[in-house]
Amino acid sequence: MIITRGILQHDQSDCGAAALASVFNMHRLLIPVTQLRETMRVDKSGASIYAIIKTAETYGIRGEGLVGDLEELAASIGSKTISLPAILHVEIKPQVGHFLVLINLTSQFAKVFDPAFGIKKLKITELNKLWTGNLIHFNSSDFKKSSRSVSKATIRKMKANNFMLSLFRHEKKSLVWITILSVATLIMSFLGSYLYKVIVDAIIQSTSKGNLVASIFILLAVLYAVQMTFSIIQGSAISRLSFRMSRSGTMAFYNKLSSLPNDFFNRFDSGNLISRFQSVPDLLDKVVIMVLDLCLLLSSIIGSSIVLMLISPVLYGLTILIMLLYGCLVLSFIKPMSEKNKAIQVNQAKTITLLRESVDGISTIKLSSSQSWFKSKLATVIDRLCLDISKLIQLSVTSESIVGFIESVGMMGIFCLGSIFVTKKTITLGELIVFNSLMIYFFSPAKKLMMMQKDVQDAKVLYDRIKDVMYATTELERVSRFVSPSAGIRNNYLALNGVSFSYNLDQVILNQIDITIEQYAKVGIIGKSGSGKTTVIKLLATLLFPDKGVMSYRGQLINKENLITYRQKMTYVDQESFAFEGNLYDNIVMGMTNIDEDWLGTLCQVFDIFDMSNQGLALYILENGKNLSGGQKQKLGLVRALLTKPEILILDEATSKIDKASEEKIIDFIMTIEKMTVISVFHNLDLVDKYETILNVAQNGIYEPLKHN
Repeated sequence: MIITRGILQHDQSDCGAAALASVFNMHRLLIPVTQLRETMRVDKSGASIYAIIKTAETYGIRGEGLVGDLEELAASIGSKTISLPAILHVEIKPQVGHFLVLINLTSQFAKVFDPAFGIKKLKITELNKLWTGNLIHFNSSDFKKSSRSVSKATIRKMKANNFMLSLFRHEKKSLVWITILSVATLIMSFLGSYLYKVIVDAIIQSTSKGNLVASIFILLAVLYAVQMTFSIIQGSAISRLSFRMSRSGTMAFYNKLSSLPNDFFNRFDSGNLISRFQSVPDLLDKVVIMVLDLCLLLSSIIGSSIVLMLISPVLYGLTILIMLLYGCLVLSFIKPMSEKNKAIQVNQAKTITLLRESVDGISTIKLSSSQSWFKSKLATVIDRLCLDISKLIQLSVTSESIVGFIESVGMMGIFCLGSIFVTKKTITLGELIVFNSLMIYFFSPAKKLMMMQKDVQDAKVLYDRIKDVMYATTELERVSRFVSPSAGIRNNYLALNGVSFSYNLDQVILNQIDITIEQYAKVGIIGKSGSGKTTVIKLLATLLFPDKGVMSYRGQLINKENLITYRQKMTYVDQESFAFEGNLYDNIVMGMTNIDEDWLGTLCQVFDIFDMSNQGLALYILENGKNLSGGQKQKLGLVRALLTKPEILILDEATSKIDKASEEKIIDFIMTIEKMTVISVFHNLDLVDKYETILNVAQNGIYEPLKHN
């Protein structure tokens, strides 16, 4: 039996992965969107029909892409040639594609799942306007074969990567201690309410002496003082717990992010990753408070329910009725508020990205007369963000106002009915006062428990976005699949054997290439733009990993066991050298110890580092090296790389922004360094004679070396 529950996308580029995840989920095959997007190699432009079909095949599900019209589609569904659910490709705006999951089709309506919004019912005329005629349908019998094994494997991986569970396991003693303090504080509140009953029934309505009043007053004061102390200790414990978990969670996110392969960062813009990073402490705070509140709220509800029931079953029944009305109201507001919260998260990420782009490219924007266009683009996103925030506030205020009305009227009704019971001597005045004072320990936790549904939804939105990073495959996990073949690994210094690579599933960049680099060789790599030079150099630098084939170093396969060792022998410099805010010395050294100061001085002389400023290495560098030219940043990157005296130096157009005279001087110096292998991509053909070997990269492969000296 097919279920109709779909999986919502996290970002606009996720729609293909979310559509496939929805089809899988409808067949009870649990595969997270995060995992599918990684397999699909979704970048910022989204996924293609071909990528969706190929991804489904990796899970044992055969898919087929078809083209037709609605009449043909209806006939094929009727004859069971096409089985539902199927994926439709639609165009929501000119040149803006999107995927929908078709669940049911009649002569008048189509029931679809939109990964951006959820279940929709479209008129046939609406669908006809949107649909491009492209469809993917799947062999339903395949799901029965693969669902159990794939789902179990996925669940095991999710458990292994669940950083939230590991954080809570580590802090379980603190959580138990805080819960005990909370329950103790609650018990004292109940005792305080009971003493009020004693004062009313045993003292005010009797001829008891005043010294008893004084004794009860002192007892209450001591009780509240102890309660206050417990609350302070509890608050201090919660703040320390929040600090530890926020720090651990934030560092876990950063460590995971820094362990991911380079191609992961092609799938997300910087604003998206920053917003996810900022969400980690927010999520942990929400979850910690929810977990602690859940224990306390349940204890409060159970305890107050027992006491209220013993005082008056009728009044307690009326209290339950009010809470049911309240619950129905709260639940009706949860879904729209959750949707608005998700939209706010997405638009916040887009705003951060656009703001960063406008700051980084402010000179270009100003001088190209496109400031008004960029401002309009940013204003559109900000308008959406502010509108979503406004609507969320409106929903929140409306729900709270209605809830307040129900609660006020309900409590007044209970008090009036209770007053009648007092006159009929069904309950005492003290019991009525206790009942009203304890209602807050029932109403307030019950309300909070229902409102927790909204917090759970908000936390789920944050967690879904964070697990895009936390569930991603790391570099070490990626290379662990490389197993040395019985033949193919040559006893060379550095080699790529039968390597194929593509950034997405639609286009092959390198197809079964073979490269051999001898020790201490000076190798130049040239080729047309887009031919794959940078891809080759990033494979050699282990910033990318082959789809097929292997890479070896000193006759050993580069895999999980020796990746770190290889990187310690090698340095990589690209054309956009990294510079951070701080002095020039720190930018070069970057925390290295045992610096050879003489070698550093030699490098600074050769690369004209001392000519950058009369401040020497004390020169203060602004964020992203904004006070340095492109050539100066490249020189900084080269000095930083050579300072480590690497065994292998890999350069990706690392001198492209340096003037020709300085460039030749730098390359000449690099060539004189003994016992160092140099592999360099460059466009300046005047440098060809500097290298012993030149490799010419053609489309999808490498030509034979052009020259040997």
